[in-house]
Amino acid sequence: MLLKDCCGWEDTLFKQPRVNVGNGDIYTSTAKSPKIPNSIVGYYDWLYSRRNALVHGDTPKFLPSDIKAMKESYRVDLSKSFSLKLQSIESASNYYSKICEKITSDSR
Repeated sequence: MLLKDCCGWEDTLFKQPRVNVGNGDIYTSTAKSPKIPNSIVGYYDWLYSRRNALVHGDTPKFLPSDIKAMKESYRVDLSKSFSLKLQSIESASNYYSKICEKITSDSR
């Protein structure tokens, strides 16, 4: 809602694959990922699902409800488990930095 209301982003921008899942960069468009949702909102949801699994499941395995939601919302087949490496933390940090840059530049 923030990007839509404050920055004037169109609804279509939230559904298009735009995030490089390998490093968190945001592009105008990119190829759809079959395993990780790579729309702007989808990637955020995926990151949140990883956090959710660690906090509520106490294990690096996606919760069944998150797997189902990702399949229904983004048409991706998440793996049941994931690894948490420095590269994945750097990718998440890069993604959030890029979103902040977009908010700053698009809201002016």
